Amino acid sequence: PNAPVVLGPIRVAGLAEDFTEANKAGIPALWDRLFSRPGMGEAAGGRTFGVCRASLREGCDLRYLAGIELAAEAEPPEGLE
Repeated sequence: PNAPVVLGPIRVAGLAEDFTEANKAGIPALWDRLFSRPGMGEAAGGRTFGVCRASLREGCDLRYLAGIELAAEAEPPEGLE
């Protein structure tokens, strides 16, 4: 069984979009876009994370970020949040 994993503080950078119940099937495309960026395949040699939170955009249910873990001192790659 999949037991919860507790992590200490981490930094994650990636591509994010707002989704509704109707278009949440588009979440896997964020991963495709992330890994199609130059260098992201190598950069993601470590851990990857899907981060979900409530959307602040009216009419949307959630904001999803497909991301890679960043080292504590690393700057996020250009174009990632």
